[in-house]
Order: sequence, then C-alpha cells, then structure tokens
Amino acid sequence: MHPSGYTAPVSGRGEQMLNFLKLYFQTPRALGSEVEAFAADTLGYGDAGAVSLIMTSAGDGDSAMLKDLWIFPDKTLRQQLADVWRGRGWQASDIRNLRTVLWQEQPFARLETSEGQVLDIPLSVEEIGYFVERLYLHRNIDPELWGEIRSLHPESFAMEAVLTLWTSGMDILQGRAEALKRLVEKEKGSQHFSEFFNLMVKVMAEAPMDASWPLPLLHARRRLEQRFSGAKRVAAALERGTIETLLLSGDRVLDADPEKAAQELNLAEMLLHRLWPGALPWDSGVQSREFDYGNI
Repeated sequence: MHPSGYTAPVSGRGEQMLNFLKLYFQTPRALGSEVEAFAADTLGYGDAGAVSLIMTSAGDGDSAMLKDLWIFPDKTLRQQLADVWRGRGWQASDIRNLRTVLWQEQPFARLETSEGQVLDIPLSVEEIGYFVERLYLHRNIDPELWGEIRSLHPESFAMEAVLTLWTSGMDILQGRAEALKRLVEKEKGSQHFSEFFNLMVKVMAEAPMDASWPLPLLHARRRLEQRFSGAKRVAAALERGTIETLLLSGDRVLDADPEKAAQELNLAEMLLHRLWPGALPWDSGVQSREFDYGNI
C-alpha cells in the first residue's frame, strides 16, 4: 500500500495482470547478454558486477537506462500476459491504475548476479510507468480475428501471430481485421502462412486504418516491382563493373539481390491472386518474370 494509505482500485483482468507483473519483478533474473553488451559498448562498464552495483543506485542516469533495458517486456512475458490482455484495449484510466498499484506494491525488481547474489533493484514510478506503457495494453484486435488466430495450430504458431499483432504499433480493426480474417480462412494450412501473415502486417502498418483492401497490397506490390527492377540493374552493373556509372545516373542502390527482391514480389502477387482473385490480372509484365509460382 502507498504510504498515504491510498490504493488505486484494480479488479478482474486488472488484478490478474497485476499479479503476473508482480511475480515478474519478484522472480530473480540475470542481466542478460543484451544488457551486458549495452553496458560495455555504450556505457563502458566491462564488469557485470559494476553494472549490478550501478543499477541499485536510484536517480543515476546510467542506472535508469540499464534498468529500462533490463525490465523491457520480452517475448516470454508477453506470452504469459496474452490471454489476460486478449486483444481488448484497456482504458487509459485502467492503465494508470495498474501503473500506480504496481509501484505501490512492487517498487523493485530482483536481479540475480553472476555470483548468485540476489539484489533488489529500486524502480521509480516513472520507470514502472515506462514499463507499463511498453506493454501496449491499449492496443485492440478484432474479437473474431483474435479467436481465429488463437485457434491456429500448433499453439506456438498461434502465439507468434498474436505477438506480431500486439507489437505491430497499430490496432487491428475494420478493414485490417477483415483482410487478416480472409488470410486465416484461406491460407491457414499453407506452409507459407507465416510469410503471408508477416507481409500483410507489414503492409498494414504503412496504410491507414480505413484503407480499402486490397489497395494497400497492390501499392506494396508496385513498390516491390520497382525494387526488383532496380535490383536487377544494380546486379547487372556490378557484374559489368559499372556501378559508378549507375550511381552517377542518380539511381538509388537499395538492394543488389534480385533473387531476394523477386521472392518478396512473388509473395505479394501470390497473396493477391489467392485472396483477391482478379485484383491483379496476369498481364504481360507479370508473365514475363521467371518466377516459380508452383513452389510457394
């Protein structure tokens, strides 16, 4: 309880979430290779013991950066929280209450040093606030889409899709949700479902919520075609040893791997043909490329 005696109200899934997060902070965890590398390469702390010591110091700038990285919500934590969040965005007031109660009841996290010692690392209300903000509890996923994704098999496959949407930086509603439901319905048994899914989410992140599908995918396909053409020019110039001429002509050298560019373009076109038949006619430009459509 807060020293003032006030405890913000939490109930239902808020209480479930609070209990998961308290356990996350109460369970001793090592620094991890990412934190150690950041401490050494960026801050100049080559010794893990020194890093652990600086993290116990409240108000220190280096300490704040290290703690922020150390408690950043990782994949394992999100997997534990996914079915509490369930794609239903929290109200701002509920997120504030969670942040307040978490700080009141669990203002530290436990660090296990390389020597096996457990240290209590103090967390300020601001640090806990940043942590809760990065949970993205305000994000929404269409309930019907959520159910369809959670029913995918195996379970690990479904969870990967959930985490991809959760951390995509956008709500998955309206046209976005309808496009993904179409994908799940038609392609969930495809060996390339993950590639299709990731491409769709990437395209969605670059298009407005109210975009009419498949227009965003058609636009992406056009960009990929330009990239493919550019990659062929660059590869040819490299083979001829005339890359300097190409650069002087003003061409942007984005990708010198025509095969990779072709694979991405192939993927976009297969999505269009499978999900929206007729949206992309088999014109001469498409037919002229030597893609192996039968193997995707």
